[in-house]
Amino acid sequence: MIRLLLLLSTIFFSLGSSAQSTGALRNKLLSAKGEKQKIAVLNQLAEVYLDPYHPAVKAADSAFYFADEALKHSVVLKDNYAVSHSKVLLARSYNQLGQKSKATTFAKEALELATAKNFQDARGEALEELYNQLNFYDELEQKTTYLEQALEAYGKKSTKKQLANILTLASDHYNYVGNNVKAIELGERSLAIYKTISGASLTNTYRVLGNNYFTAGLNKKAIEYFLQAARYGEELNREHELLSYTYNQLAIIYSQLSDDQLCLKYLYKSLHEATVINDKQAIYTALNNISGLLVKLKKYKESESVLARTSSRYPPELKIDKITLQLCFLHNYVFQKDFAKAARYCKALHVLADNSGSELPAPFIYNMNIAFTRYYLGIKDFEKARLYLDRMKPFADKSEGYNRKKMFYMLAYQVDSTQGNYIKAIENLNKVRVADDSLFDISKNNEISRLQIEYETEKKDKDILLKTQNIKLLGKETELQKSRTKDAQLIRNISLGIILLVVIFFIILYRAYKSKQKTNELLYRQQAEITDKNNILSHLVDEKEWLLKEVHHRVKNNLQIVMSLLNSQSAYLKDKAAVTAIKDSQRRVHAMSLIHQKLYQAENLSSINMKTYISELVYFLKDTFDDGNIDFITNVDNVDFDVSQVVPVGLILNEAITNSVKYAFKGKGRGQINISFKNIAAELYELRIADNGGGITIDIEDTDSLGMNLIRGLGQDLNGTFEMYNEGGAVIKITFTRDMHIKPAS
Repeated sequence: MIRLLLLLSTIFFSLGSSAQSTGALRNKLLSAKGEKQKIAVLNQLAEVYLDPYHPAVKAADSAFYFADEALKHSVVLKDNYAVSHSKVLLARSYNQLGQKSKATTFAKEALELATAKNFQDARGEALEELYNQLNFYDELEQKTTYLEQALEAYGKKSTKKQLANILTLASDHYNYVGNNVKAIELGERSLAIYKTISGASLTNTYRVLGNNYFTAGLNKKAIEYFLQAARYGEELNREHELLSYTYNQLAIIYSQLSDDQLCLKYLYKSLHEATVINDKQAIYTALNNISGLLVKLKKYKESESVLARTSSRYPPELKIDKITLQLCFLHNYVFQKDFAKAARYCKALHVLADNSGSELPAPFIYNMNIAFTRYYLGIKDFEKARLYLDRMKPFADKSEGYNRKKMFYMLAYQVDSTQGNYIKAIENLNKVRVADDSLFDISKNNEISRLQIEYETEKKDKDILLKTQNIKLLGKETELQKSRTKDAQLIRNISLGIILLVVIFFIILYRAYKSKQKTNELLYRQQAEITDKNNILSHLVDEKEWLLKEVHHRVKNNLQIVMSLLNSQSAYLKDKAAVTAIKDSQRRVHAMSLIHQKLYQAENLSSINMKTYISELVYFLKDTFDDGNIDFITNVDNVDFDVSQVVPVGLILNEAITNSVKYAFKGKGRGQINISFKNIAAELYELRIADNGGGITIDIEDTDSLGMNLIRGLGQDLNGTFEMYNEGGAVIKITFTRDMHIKPAS
């Protein structure tokens, strides 16, 4: 908005001259009679090239040339008024060329000369140019001073266009600094003057008034003025930056009115207007708002698509626009909880932030720290979440906006509660409530301002109406006197009728009240019954979950007892084959026992996390067999599986690893066993156990090996395909489909 404010003051300043083509003015310059006419045409040419909509690439250079020529002729002619005006045009040219110090020097020289000679309109021009050269952050007080002085100067002497233009500029300024009532008054005055100027564009004035009424909370009036601005802009078909801003503001209003469809429509129109003139800042402003709304509507794919498509066609050049794009992608994936993709954009933002130093505006740094805090909270890296939360605090403390304070305290509450710092979490939650109360107070004050504006408007309308009625009443006094008796009788009859209607109305109202009381009492009883039933059902669910956990716990304990019995039995056996068979059975029992242990320890009683389960099972087998000569390598996806599928997978792993340890590395040195469990297609998973041993030496189709037959049978239980082959050693591979009612782990 600030960049737009700096531009808009120049749009209407040159309306009169921009109507003429540069070609016609150049011809007029060649045929100029006398120095005064030549100076006037040179200044007109400078004004045309300073028009922000001029198509020439180097328009500012041309403007500088003609303004400089006008100044030289004015000095020779000793025309102080022309000198002052030419210096203002030179100041504007230098400002567009990025040479601010020279722009300020010429504007101050023009002001000094105009003040000394009491040229009030030229003085207003110089003050307006000095106003445009300052920013809204650390130079607001001086900007306001220049604006007030320009208003005073133009009030003494100016053209209609000059006065209307400064009133529009002042209206926008005072709305920005918070004086909404004054902003509306100045904007309406500007509009009234512009309507008397033939051929004047009203786009910006309607835009400013729409913004003013939006700030006042009068959304209906704001929409009316914004739509008027859009109509004028669309007819001219060249004020694309104004249209982009206007559509964006309409979108904000419809967002507040919860009309997301209209909001999205105007955001896309705003984006289109920005792309027409390749205005990257406006493009990425609209893109940021579009992405935010689509994420709010949970249309993540559409958000991702419009971000990718637009950034590809209009690559960001400024660092701020690059940061905006990365923030949009990060925001999109964090709210989807797709932290794997979010990590890429988080890393890119870190690089941009580290390479920016202190050149970024404070609000951008604040927004980046919000994004980092949300991301690290999502991946449960609470230390980093705390780090970026602490970086937000200075800006949140200094900010006068309660929305920013509320955002900080809400994130602080989440970080503290996840780290177990509950006292601090409660303090932050209370601060969120304080921010909510402050926002309510601000809303209440805005409502008071809105009511005041509505009151003033209504009062003016009533005063006009009253004057009209008094004129009519004076002319009809005699007729009213004659009909007074008749009117009195009519009023008496009407009064009796109204009293009767009021009595009937109150009788109906009383009956409706009694009926509503009975209905409410019945609903209360029904609600109480529903609440009691819900409490009973909740208790039953809790009991069921507890019993199910107890079952898994006892099954695990029983399996442990079986393992202990097998271990005790093996102590009395002398036959080596029998001892081996018992040890194999122990490992199979442990594979199933581990599943039940996981179930009673977890919140989810129907599924097992494969990454954790396989890692622990392999560790157990390694601990059972490993004599230091075998390396176990696992590569397992982080995914949950139903218990009915985990049991066969665990037994297959037990048999395959046991076979590799027993037979693969005889007569060899150090060995390696690789276990992988990967998602290879939609809901299709592959379990692969491979070693670098001597390979398979038996016919797997004709073998009486219990282990091989067990693996083949368990693979059939999974409705999967079983493969066994040599590839630098023995490889066992089973491919099967996951039970669809289990969701992937987040």
